[in-house]
Amino acid sequence: MNNNNNNHKNMGDEFMDGLGSSINDAMHIARATGLDKQMNKDIKNLKGYTDSEIISMDLQELKSAKKQSKKMFICGVMFAVLIVFGCLGTTFSESGGNILPLAIFAIIPVLFARKHYKKYKKIESRISEYYK
Repeated sequence: MNNNNNNHKNMGDEFMDGLGSSINDAMHIARATGLDKQMNKDIKNLKGYTDSEIISMDLQELKSAKKQSKKMFICGVMFAVLIVFGCLGTTFSESGGNILPLAIFAIIPVLFARKHYKKYKKIESRISEYYK
């Protein structure tokens, strides 16, 4: 019975020794590839954030949100330009109606584009913080 107990202890020690050497090997690889420096840099950058912000700060997610905001900004600007050109077209047409009411509609997509531009800049600054 006592001999069996020693075998279990030895097996556990071997496992822990193997695990320790695996961790040491992983640390050597991390140092050789520079991953340890990147990890320390990431930890230093994340110190000012709460856990919920860190979770939501996935880089890939931020990049896709940045791309989406940029698309929405461009769409808003293009729509505003179309409205303005439409207003100019009615000015030079035979009817010659007042373009002011139509031009006011161009404000809506401009405000929409401005909102998405601010969001784009905010996300861009967050991504640049990630790489500092």
